[in-house]
Amino acid sequence: MTAETVTQDQPLGLGPLVAWLVRGWSEDLPSSSVSESEQGRSSTPRYDPYYYAILTLKPFAIDEDGYYIRPMNAALHRLKGSSNDLRRDSVWMYAFLKRIACSGGDWQTVCEQVGMPPQVWRTYTVAACRRLYQTWSAAP
Repeated sequence: MTAETVTQDQPLGLGPLVAWLVRGWSEDLPSSSVSESEQGRSSTPRYDPYYYAILTLKPFAIDEDGYYIRPMNAALHRLKGSSNDLRRDSVWMYAFLKRIACSGGDWQTVCEQVGMPPQVWRTYTVAACRRLYQTWSAAP
């Protein structure tokens, strides 16, 4: 998701928020792992910088223009913080949202898989997406 494709208005409601998350996550993923324009001196192809950012697990990697290579991933990691303790709500929320993004937006199945009571599925998913939206930024 580039800075040009993001409006200042927050998506309202569950459907638009989940669609925003899934679209941002899928736009974060490269279409190819090999750079077509650059090939090293050896016969080994060079990795595309976006793919390299995924391989090296650097969520805050930026491109030559100063924008995050993977802005949705950066927002998820900002939401999570530096802890990996699943007892912290932000860490659990990070894992929950990432599962929704990886599932293509199937939030109901993810809620069921994590054992969430059905009465709070919609409310928690909206709250988590809104919290993520507040942390999203195209650039540092």
